[in-house]
Amino acid sequence: MITTKEHHSVKVHTVLFDGILSITDADIFQTQVVRGIGPAKAFGCGLLSVAGA
Repeated sequence: MITTKEHHSVKVHTVLFDGILSITDADIFQTQVVRGIGPAKAFGCGLLSVAGA
């Protein structure tokens, strides 16, 4: 549980995914990698590791 400044409890679920990603729009992908992925990025989530093949 995470408590916000307003003292509201927030439950954050995380997931680990390992697989192959096909990118169809490189510009959108680059923007999202810089911004973070998903709504919980303010809580330290939304991190994405990408390795080239």
